Amino acid sequence: MSVVAWYSAPEKASIVHIAFRDGDVTGTPIQLSTSIMGRVDVVMIDEATAVACWLEPNDETAAVMLVTVHRDGTVTDRKQVASVSLSRNSGFPRIAKVGEGLLVVWTSIDRDKGLGSTIVPFAE
Repeated sequence: MSVVAWYSAPEKASIVHIAFRDGDVTGTPIQLSTSIMGRVDVVMIDEATAVACWLEPNDETAAVMLVTVHRDGTVTDRKQVASVSLSRNSGFPRIAKVGEGLLVVWTSIDRDKGLGSTIVPFAE
């Protein structure tokens, strides 16, 4: 089992999708958001669950968004974990499974501070 997430903008309509893949068969894409800047990352938590992150515009800044996606198409635990710059200098947030949670890393809104990070526990 694996997972893939991607950003596309058909007819200038921003969309982020995720799909689970089992062997040679890719499942139906699951839409996560239509208000995004892209910069998508995804990690498998277990055989039926993944977590995705992306940047979403939020007034004067962009939000680092995190969501849990289940193989059956259920989307849960959508949350904002940080604010970053709207500019391209904000980079690409990254996530990694660590112990019983996710390490989320992003470029700080104050570039002189470098990177911001947090560990988000897996939802119960």
